[in-house]
Amino acid sequence: MRRGFAGYLSWRALFILYAAAGITSIMGERFHSRPAAIGPSVLAADMSRLMEESLDVERQGADYIHLDVMDGHFVPNLTFGAPVIKGLRKHTKALLDAHLMVSHPAQWVDDMAAAGVDRFTFHVEATDKVAELIAAVKAKGMGVGVALKPATPVEEVFPYCDDLDLVLIMTVEPGFGGQSFMADQMSKVKELRRRYPGLDIEVDGGLADKTIEEAARAGANLIVCGSYIFKGNKAERINLLKQAVEKYGNGKKDEDLTPCVVLGSEHCPAVAGVTGADAASGGGR
Repeated sequence: MRRGFAGYLSWRALFILYAAAGITSIMGERFHSRPAAIGPSVLAADMSRLMEESLDVERQGADYIHLDVMDGHFVPNLTFGAPVIKGLRKHTKALLDAHLMVSHPAQWVDDMAAAGVDRFTFHVEATDKVAELIAAVKAKGMGVGVALKPATPVEEVFPYCDDLDLVLIMTVEPGFGGQSFMADQMSKVKELRRRYPGLDIEVDGGLADKTIEEAARAGANLIVCGSYIFKGNKAERINLLKQAVEKYGNGKKDEDLTPCVVLGSEHCPAVAGVTGADAASGGGR
């Protein structure tokens, strides 16, 4: 009897320790406590209407705006830089999450801070002075993240994780939108979540209704999504992605999942009354 009671206490203590670290486990499945957040990538929007498109996804429930900055060198595509972001900043209070796919990220810290960027993510492959760059970004008052290309081992970021706000795992080759989700990158997400339960883990590339569950179960909580959001019912799809992270990543019950921000309106008719597995599979459509 005493042994059984002692065993109960030891398991209860272990559960408390896991919960304090941001990890819970239900029926053998591990969950984390990092909040779900969805960041539409405006690279998939109508760039001639950048302000309107950004404000629209913000109204439809986006948690932040993801900005893909490409220099035509680190990646073959060329997008936009600090002047465009500065113009957008005048019209929105949303968190601006800049992903710099550039050869010399340190060169752009001052400009991005001046433009109003809230979070500055650079590639570990683009510099041999990662720690110094992290410190420089923080000194400008921005959050800081490090991104990994698909071919880069996740171990490359371990020395810096305690100083980062997020790690971005690319689930496509950086440089272009509309690519297919690379499921083999989920092993990186799982390892990061296991080692750093309190870290925000962002995934970018090919995220949609058919791939979000796998990313959520692996431990990703920040979801960058372009084509899927901008080519459909924005409010419904943003909510679907968020509910999937809450259910499969946080372990929330259906009744506790975030409702659509415009629930019951013409913008989100299919989400009303749809939660959990139904929402994560696109139910109600």
